[in-house]
Amino acid sequence: STMDLVPTAIEMTKLMIPSETGLHRMTEHRAIDGEDLTPLLEGKPRNRGPLFFYGPSALHAIRVGDWKLHIKTSSQTGKKHFDGKLPLLFNLERDPSEQYDVAEQNPERVEIMQALIRAHQAEVAATSNDFALAEKALKAAEPERKPSDGQEQNDL
Repeated sequence: STMDLVPTAIEMTKLMIPSETGLHRMTEHRAIDGEDLTPLLEGKPRNRGPLFFYGPSALHAIRVGDWKLHIKTSSQTGKKHFDGKLPLLFNLERDPSEQYDVAEQNPERVEIMQALIRAHQAEVAATSNDFALAEKALKAAEPERKPSDGQEQNDL
C-alpha cells in the first residue's frame, strides 16, 4: 500500500534523523507504519510482520498471516458486533468476510496475538516524537539571524 512508500524510500536513501543520542536510521528503534519493500524490489521473498489496525482513537485489531484478532470494534450504526463479545478471531483464508469467530476454538493463537499487541503498544509508547526532535535539531542547527543595516534578511 502507499504507507509502504515512506519506509521504502527511507531505506533506499539511507536517511538519518536526529535523536537524543545522535543520528540514526529513521526505521530503527521506533514503530513506523508500513513496510520496507526494498527486498521485494530486489527479487527477494517478502516476510511481512504483523499488521496493526487502528480505529478513530485506539488499536482495534492485529493481523498475522491468515489470522485477524479484533480487540475493539466500532460501528457507524451503533450495532454491537457479535453481541459485544471480544476478542474476536477470524481465519481470513477460510472466512474473508469475518463472519465466523473462532476465538474459543483457538485460545493459544488468541494469547500469542494478544502478546504481540502488548509488545506493539509498549513499542509505540516508548517511541519518541520525531516531529519534536526534528524541530529541536533544526533550531539548534540554525545560525542566529540578525538584521543587517536595519533591514531584515530575506531568504527568498
